[in-house]
Amino acid sequence: MPKATIYLPDDLAAEAKAADLSLSPVCQRAIREELDRVNAASVVKARESLASYVEEQARWRNMVAEDYPEDDRNAHSAAALTKLAAWVRALPADDARLVRLSGLFIDPISPTEDARRLTSRYGFDRVKVGGGRWVPADPDYWLGHFVGVYATQLEAAEEEERATHLPIDDEEGSSALGNAGGDG
Repeated sequence: MPKATIYLPDDLAAEAKAADLSLSPVCQRAIREELDRVNAASVVKARESLASYVEEQARWRNMVAEDYPEDDRNAHSAAALTKLAAWVRALPADDARLVRLSGLFIDPISPTEDARRLTSRYGFDRVKVGGGRWVPADPDYWLGHFVGVYATQLEAAEEEERATHLPIDDEEGSSALGNAGGDG
């Protein structure tokens, strides 16, 4: 287990010693509590950013609905997106999908192409049963799929970025891919 040095004011160190406190478990607990607080704040920030993004999509769908009143899919999608944003805001901070998203996103959230498409079409596509009733859009499916697509595309972009920035090994221009000079 790694060791760390902490510094205490003289009076606090004297009180801890007089109380015969074992500082290691006390510090571990304090650090764990602080990390939990920071992580929870990160999840709350991700949740709010995602809900705001979904609301933005709802506003866009409403504008499209005004431009194309004969196509009721836009108004239907706008209403579904508005409900989706409220649903996202109501999710608990320990929701595993939000926790995963919070480890990926940069504020404000900037969805990848497939994640944007998934969101913009939420409640838009006609899924009807029987007498033409709309089948409700599934927020659980959407969030799981959104986070999965977002993570996959971010990881692929990071891998591509790493591949385009290979380190140079020596002065002659050899890289991790071999001799760049072409004389070999």
